[in-house]
Amino acid sequence: MLNLTRYVQSGCIALLVGTTCGASTATAGAWLQETGTTLAIVTVRHIRADRIINRSSELTANGRLSKVEPELYLEYGLASRLTLLSKFTRSTDKIKVLGHQFTNTDFQRLELGSRAYLFTWEGTRYVVDLIAGRTMGTQPIDPSLSTTGQFDVEVALITGTHFEEWGMSGFNETRIAYRHRPGIRPAEAHIEVTLGVNLDTDWLLLLKNQNMNSLGRTPSPFGHYRSNKAELSLVHELEPGFSIEAGALRTLAGRNVLKESGFKLAFWYRF
Repeated sequence: MLNLTRYVQSGCIALLVGTTCGASTATAGAWLQETGTTLAIVTVRHIRADRIINRSSELTANGRLSKVEPELYLEYGLASRLTLLSKFTRSTDKIKVLGHQFTNTDFQRLELGSRAYLFTWEGTRYVVDLIAGRTMGTQPIDPSLSTTGQFDVEVALITGTHFEEWGMSGFNETRIAYRHRPGIRPAEAHIEVTLGVNLDTDWLLLLKNQNMNSLGRTPSPFGHYRSNKAELSLVHELEPGFSIEAGALRTLAGRNVLKESGFKLAFWYRF
């Protein structure tokens, strides 16, 4: 039972890694905040999974995960070409396997960083992120994954363009990131593609695809991991500066990660 429990818990941690990677909030990162302006987004996600995509990319049933994750994300326009970033995540994880339930509630991760505008070329904006993250939660010991007190450093290149097609307007954005994880943990590569379509003056449709791959040696019983996730959400501006977002997410494919599904609710406030 201990081996099975460890497998489920490690899969859950892989889920956490995938969930917290990169820009999990629904913002257009290629467009910085105006100087002196703050954007605050409070998000709550509820995620469930009862199957694991194993090392052969096949689905196996190994217990059940239920996860509730509140998150605070902040952007502050420090200068015309520089925005400060921060993200604070807490979660309650319930893992049930062979009739036994394990519950953990903890602050999981703190991220601090900056986003700098580089240039615009042929209508495409180029922006770079530099983010430092600290793992705060208590997690099962696995040398390939973060444990309490460890730091990661992430650098990302973001490109973004506006478009107008078929009477609609919107934006598309691509974020390519490399996350360095000191010690014997593997590094990670992330590619996130976001499409935003303005349905009306106060309605925005967001389509997002997130890809994550471990890089280098993975000193774990389960080896290399990867995931491909999709997210669909609607953002409605209730009044100037205040919006609400509702959406759903799902793991489409992967290796050594959970087959997750869930929903999110977020409140955006710009001041």
